[in-house]
Amino acid sequence: MNIIAFDTATDVCSVALRTAAGTWHDHRVEPRQQARLLLPMIDALATEADISMADFDVVVYGRGPGSFTGVRIAVAAAQGLSLAAGARTLGISTLASVAQVAHAQSGATSLVASLDARMGEVYLGHYAVNESLGVVELQGTERVVAPAELGQCRPEALFAGSGAERYPDEVGGRIEEDVWPTALSLLELAGPVIKAGNLDCPGEAEPVYLRDKVALTEKERGVS
Repeated sequence: MNIIAFDTATDVCSVALRTAAGTWHDHRVEPRQQARLLLPMIDALATEADISMADFDVVVYGRGPGSFTGVRIAVAAAQGLSLAAGARTLGISTLASVAQVAHAQSGATSLVASLDARMGEVYLGHYAVNESLGVVELQGTERVVAPAELGQCRPEALFAGSGAERYPDEVGGRIEEDVWPTALSLLELAGPVIKAGNLDCPGEAEPVYLRDKVALTEKERGVS
């Protein structure tokens, strides 16, 4: 099975390809360059693996939350690639990817993933590791909150992501620094789902924003 995975919801453009012959990946921290980089990176990995993009069986994409533009880039690419190849699709939470990377780096099993949501807010999710599957699982719901809520999370948890790094004084626990979502972590998280056959049809790719608006009015922000 040929599985392509990518995430563009943050400052990174991360792509990974897994086939029966092995795994290839390309991970770059290049803010606001994802639209330019993503498809050439995918094509380059397919060339390295000696397959064409028409040979993809599953397209795994970071569905957000994150940058509105970055999330849309990933969703549009997933829709186009899956329709062209007749491939099934699978959206994976960008917060889950952050938690999976933090678990791999630290060994922590209770994790709080957060991303800077701008406008004085953070995207937040608490994850615990499923030991039998080796992947993180969401506890409760992902949400967009004020930074002060970082301090209300479980004190034993490891914090990771740009939200915690942006607001370190609000965090009530240890921060694993420089953690970004990666396409390799998407492959790990996708494994049990693909094995269970819980995939969407070609062209079915949906974003998760958590916040419905890009900007708030002064009245909504309480500015007088």
